[in-house]
Amino acid sequence: MERLLRGLNKFQSQIFPERREFYERVATSQKPDVLFVTCADSRIDPELLTQSGPGETFVSRSPGNLVPIYDENARVGVSASIEFAVVSLEVCNVVICGHSDCGVMRGLLHPETLETMPAVARWIT
Repeated sequence: MERLLRGLNKFQSQIFPERREFYERVATSQKPDVLFVTCADSRIDPELLTQSGPGETFVSRSPGNLVPIYDENARVGVSASIEFAVVSLEVCNVVICGHSDCGVMRGLLHPETLETMPAVARWIT
């Protein structure tokens, strides 16, 4: 947690003041041309991978970069993210980004490993 707080402090005291004009410009609007759907894995950094800055890429993250079937009776954040990006932001490109050594994909191949994680097991089945 200390590392996160140091990073936030650095952003507030150094990075934001140096780029204030830019952040004020992007604070009130966004016009990304790409929806980037990727895994929630902490090793994936979509902005770093694509060399994108604030406002350039709309990112949706989910375990295993899975997009569940839309269900009117369920709250489905991934579907809402896709709908918002396509309808409201009018993105023209959708990228689905997988990665190596994905725990969710391992779980699909070996469901017995998910016995202690019922929410994950339900997510992927």
